[in-house]
Amino acid sequence: MISEFSRKWRVGLVAILLVLTACSEPGPNEAEIAASLHELHDETLLGLVSHLENIVSSDARRSAGGRIRVSMQYELVFDTDFADVIQIVADPGSVSETERARFSGYIGILGTVELTGMTGRYGEFEKGQRFDVARDVDFAKIKGAWIAQP
Repeated sequence: MISEFSRKWRVGLVAILLVLTACSEPGPNEAEIAASLHELHDETLLGLVSHLENIVSSDARRSAGGRIRVSMQYELVFDTDFADVIQIVADPGSVSETERARFSGYIGILGTVELTGMTGRYGEFEKGQRFDVARDVDFAKIKGAWIAQP
């Protein structure tokens, strides 16, 4: 009877340790955070007109669904003036074919809506203007890699 209890207790302890080990899997490292954040940024209109510098993560904690929420700070640097972007989005016939192709997904109403959101946050930005950004980003492990989620 005692040996049966002892066996069940050991099996239960091993199961708990396995669960705890699985839950303590490390989150994304600095390189994964930076690469995934750049990829997420570059998929947007904001990514077409700016780039990120000096990415620093300060805290990582588990959130719902096995995700890791990472607190980070970075500099957002504009590569293009607001006036140039509004011209491309609103009047694509006035710019080169290269610029039209680069902004093809944002010409017309979609670009106007996204640009309105950007100006609400950054104003009428100028080339070279920098903004310090602090935000939390969720990362999910997908096919073995940590990917930033929008």
